[in-house]
Amino acid sequence: LVGPLSDLSDNQEIALSVLQIVSAMLSLIGSSVIVYKIVRKFKKERTTPYERIILGLSSFDILASITYALSPFLLPSETSQRVWAIGTKSTCSLLGFMSQFACFWAVWYNVLLSFYYLLTVRFQVKPKVFATKYELWMHLSGAIFFPITAFLGLWGDWYSEEALTMMC
Repeated sequence: LVGPLSDLSDNQEIALSVLQIVSAMLSLIGSSVIVYKIVRKFKKERTTPYERIILGLSSFDILASITYALSPFLLPSETSQRVWAIGTKSTCSLLGFMSQFACFWAVWYNVLLSFYYLLTVRFQVKPKVFATKYELWMHLSGAIFFPITAFLGLWGDWYSEEALTMMC
């Protein structure tokens, strides 16, 4: 059961939900444009490691944005104190799964982008060397970790509403 959040009025709860939905939709639009531009380039020419990392980041940001946009509605109505909660325990499990899978994977791609900059700017690693020596392992680290942990959380029934966020 979620702790009381009585210090927020219904209007404040609505404002929080609206702001979360609007920012998620703006992020969804921006990431979709980035994915479109990079995928379109795949057809014409080779992409750089930077573009492939940004493609991964933007792809999972699209899923994360959808998750954030839907979360105020998919919280369980029987236990949540959020004003727009119309979901069930199952929709909360779906939110938790998507949060672990997509939201944290998008954050991981931000880490990988920082690592890319460290190697290419500070240590002068050339893009071709980066692609052959590091890139596969960078993508595989997320492709192994996040699906496994998301399914483990689903299997273990570990997802429930968090007290201070609009997520499960």
